[in-house]
Amino acid sequence: MISKKIINQKLSEIIKLRHEQVISDVTNVKREAERNKQKGESYVRDINSLFKKNNFDISAFDELEEKRATIAIGETEEVRKALLNSLPENIERNFEIAEENYGFSFLEPTNTRQYDSDGHIVVEGPGIKDVDMMAKDKGEGSGLSIWASAVPLSYRDAIVDRYFYFIPPVTGVYRLTVNQRLNGFYIIRADDGVLSSKRARITLDGYIKVFQYYSDTLDFTVLEHNDDNINKSGRFDKFLQANYNVVLGGNDPVFVQFTLQFDAYARGGGSEAELNFKDGNANSVGQPLLYVSGP
Repeated sequence: MISKKIINQKLSEIIKLRHEQVISDVTNVKREAERNKQKGESYVRDINSLFKKNNFDISAFDELEEKRATIAIGETEEVRKALLNSLPENIERNFEIAEENYGFSFLEPTNTRQYDSDGHIVVEGPGIKDVDMMAKDKGEGSGLSIWASAVPLSYRDAIVDRYFYFIPPVTGVYRLTVNQRLNGFYIIRADDGVLSSKRARITLDGYIKVFQYYSDTLDFTVLEHNDDNINKSGRFDKFLQANYNVVLGGNDPVFVQFTLQFDAYARGGGSEAELNFKDGNANSVGQPLLYVSGP
């Protein structure tokens, strides 16, 4: 019989390693952003010098782009107001249907940890139900250089990890099914021009990582939009079911880390990218539940 103390110790080790990975990823992103910023500044200086030599007045272009950005920002804000007042679809019934169809009960997470874009822990602990998640970015400037506004902003990235554990009775292939409610909305807008280089991107990715004698990972994309000319928005109400088949040993503890990562990126004035499962009417990321079926 494996003691609760050993289980908690192993779980703490997994969470600690995960935290170190998040900090490492954040550090790498910031280094890349600083390199891109320097490239952008150098690129813009070269372009301005070239325009000056050819007697091209860049100020007229900048003025036009500023007007276009102001109009775009106003229109996007109206869309956001409407989405904040929109009502989510009722998807709770799906959990009930799942139980009726398969006749099983679900495992709840033993621990939750939520990170912001700097790798800081926002929420942590057992028994946490719904969490609020948002990734949001706004572009700046004309977007003349593809590097010019590549620095991530405060709400660019958000991560939530949920942890489960169980002890399989026998060795064999097990099917893990994560059931996740998502209620929120998205906005993505970019209007690239002849001399500008604008872009917007939103992604919501999921990961199921299984720890026993070694680790296995399933990764998948839940939602993605990415383009240089794009103007999309809408609600995203989904009952997500993610399945993963994995070989497990009997009578040894198994730990499952389920991750959702929200990412938003916008380049150039007027460009915006937002994944919002936080603000408005009943927008949130629900508590996931895990079902394990064995051999």
